Amino acid sequence: MELSKEFKEMNCNETRERINESFDVDFQLNLPQYLDDIDKLVKCCVKNVVADYDLSSSSIIIYGKSIITVMYKASDGSTLSNIFEEEFSKTFDITSCEYPDFAEVNVFTAYSNSRLVNQRRIDVHTALNAQINVFCKRCTHCLSTCENAFIKDTEKSVLNIKATGVSSVDFDEAFSLGKNDSQIKNIINIYIDCTVSDKKIIKDKMLVKLDCELSIVYCNENGNSDKIKYNFSTSKIIDIANCLETDYSIIDAKVCQLYVKPKVNNDNKLCDIEAVGRIAVNYKICSIEKESFSVDSYIPHYKTISQTDKLSIKSNPIYYFDSKSFELTFENDKSIVEIIDLNAQIVKTNIVSSTLNCAVLLRFFYLDETSQLCYFEKEEVYSLKLNDIEMNGEAGVSLLNYDFVINNTNKVNLRLSIDYTAFLYQEENIEYITDISADEKLDNSNTPQLTLYFAKQNESVWDIAKSFSTDSKLIIDENELTSDIIDTRRVLLVPGM
Repeated sequence: MELSKEFKEMNCNETRERINESFDVDFQLNLPQYLDDIDKLVKCCVKNVVADYDLSSSSIIIYGKSIITVMYKASDGSTLSNIFEEEFSKTFDITSCEYPDFAEVNVFTAYSNSRLVNQRRIDVHTALNAQINVFCKRCTHCLSTCENAFIKDTEKSVLNIKATGVSSVDFDEAFSLGKNDSQIKNIINIYIDCTVSDKKIIKDKMLVKLDCELSIVYCNENGNSDKIKYNFSTSKIIDIANCLETDYSIIDAKVCQLYVKPKVNNDNKLCDIEAVGRIAVNYKICSIEKESFSVDSYIPHYKTISQTDKLSIKSNPIYYFDSKSFELTFENDKSIVEIIDLNAQIVKTNIVSSTLNCAVLLRFFYLDETSQLCYFEKEEVYSLKLNDIEMNGEAGVSLLNYDFVINNTNKVNLRLSIDYTAFLYQEENIEYITDISADEKLDNSNTPQLTLYFAKQNESVWDIAKSFSTDSKLIIDENELTSDIIDTRRVLLVPGM
């Protein structure tokens, strides 16, 4: 039996492989010649960032940067510091996706430690966890209409990950201390905060604006420590194929290169500072779309053969965008007399069972009760329940501002304000009809024109019509039904065709 058919093209991006692996990286750091020897190591802080990746049919290679900040005491009692920039790469096999299109790549620092080998060398070990989602473009078709056939459609609201990637924004800033006549003897510590202040999607492009705050603690010519903060903004237009104004974006921005040095001003005084660096912008573009799937079909009075395929979808998405303020308490083993410089960063976000989890890393160096310079670093997690139904999700969090108070000499209460963007959804494998054919005609010569049928509760009119090789609309009209689902046990009149 020849059938006239129409098909609907279906194009989506499907998560085909998830990689969650840990790996270790080791570095040997040697002090530059212009720095004095290390007498006592105060801190060695490691920050790991994904800078780029290469994707092939069999593997993905991630390229990362490790920003390592060292602060130490020299033999003359002065406090010195240096920033080391190291590179790492790691290859992961792809086994379940023959033609990958793009990937979402995140690297998190599990822990790091350092060992002072001699007065000029520090060995650093860092353990990382890579979480990678590999996407494939799925180009297929779904049966839309077919002559003499009944087709059952189901409409789903679907979250589609349209694109992910890593871009970079360079900055080159110069500024003056702008107060008194003090000069910079040496830089003690550097922190930089980077916040996504604006983002706008137009067709095939996305504008990202970043607000940055650079905090520098330095020692002046009199041997006293001082601090300066400098704010600047930078932006980047990123080319992203097929993105639209109605799409949503999730963005994470982290500094992956930083070089700060003092400079002489016009009066030949060491009162200016130059900061050069690069910010890695990790982005994800999403859309919420209505998709119609043909999930069942039959041709009355014929043995019907349906061809099907399966698709993994993120269904029933719920979008969240809000601000939240909260407080975390960090406890130190030693008494805190004075905090010299403090920095808080959100280093990891995820959604588990409809709960948004934000890992907050607090770092500060301080004077203890013996006036010794000490360093503190600890991570705490803030959890926010978004929905009572357990769902998976995607999330992005931006830290707007923070402040702190010292409580009971050894506790720091950190107050934070964040913006968050989140999608909750249900992972679902849906089976849909790709084609249909009529094999042989059924012998319905003895089928009555009207049949009594004892329907069960929650039974579908569609299934009843299919079993009797008739039209579900005839059953609904004949029995004055208002739904496809039978709400209670009852007798139905089933008209034939």
